[in-house]
Amino acid sequence: MNQNSFEHYVGVDVSKASLDVQTDTGTFQVPNTGKGLAQLLKHLNTDPDKTLVILEATGGYEGKALRFLTQTDYPVCRVNARWVREYARAAGILAKTDKIDAKVVRSYGEHFGMSGRLRIERPQRPAQYRLQALLRRRQQLIGMLVMEKGHLEAATEPEERRLIRGTDRHLQRQLASVTQQVQQLIQQDAAMKAQSDLLMGVNGIGEVTVMTLLARLPELGQVNRKQIAAIVGVAPFNRDSGQSRGIRTTWGGRAEVRRVLYMATLSARRYNPVIREYNQRLIAAGKKPKVAIVACMRKLLVMLNAMVRDQREWSPGELQLG
Repeated sequence: MNQNSFEHYVGVDVSKASLDVQTDTGTFQVPNTGKGLAQLLKHLNTDPDKTLVILEATGGYEGKALRFLTQTDYPVCRVNARWVREYARAAGILAKTDKIDAKVVRSYGEHFGMSGRLRIERPQRPAQYRLQALLRRRQQLIGMLVMEKGHLEAATEPEERRLIRGTDRHLQRQLASVTQQVQQLIQQDAAMKAQSDLLMGVNGIGEVTVMTLLARLPELGQVNRKQIAAIVGVAPFNRDSGQSRGIRTTWGGRAEVRRVLYMATLSARRYNPVIREYNQRLIAAGKKPKVAIVACMRKLLVMLNAMVRDQREWSPGELQLG
């Protein structure tokens, strides 16, 4: 869809309890519930083909609205709240209320939507939403287990230690159950299974990496190499000014995907011939170890992106990585 064809822009400021909406004609508020979203849809009386809904990402509270809107005829994009706030400051808008934020979100969407720089969200299948929920719970359980380990190290009384160990066993059982549910879901869904089998064929890629990529990186294989690197946060950005040439750095991206990609790259540097050779060339050229690992992460990600794009099994030297 050509973003330049939009005539109407709708900004949505998201909070836990409500959605503040700015349209061409004014601002209104609806609850952040199923009924509230139905009311929102009734208020949008413009042509869906000429209307873009801009939704501010707010710590996951936008998830319900995003899922609902992607199932309608209205194109919707999710924008980074930090970028919206910086846009407001650049425009001299220092005051902050829900209504003002909705207006800023709409203005941000109109400005960048006209230039075609916003990514329209694609509707996902129910299995993908379930996978994301299960993986989110799995991460929560891992976090709680880490905390309980710290509690046990600090505990001194036998009764206290016994209670902590009981909680730890309960969390371990839940973690095993959730992991099994994730595995079953992937095996039962034909599309997920096919992509999982493809990715698991790459040396260095393990089960947790595949789970995370399937749930948190639906763009894999759908965008080019530069875009996928930027989405994950392994794309280098210049820091030059005048005669000064700064060190290129990465910024932003999806931290959860980046974490599992980092662990996969550590393994790939030993067992994947392409990544191992690439890492050796970087080190021989004098690159710092941290710079080399990020470059290897980007290389591995681009390889995976090309594999999914072409639906081709991994084979050293055969993939076109563009």
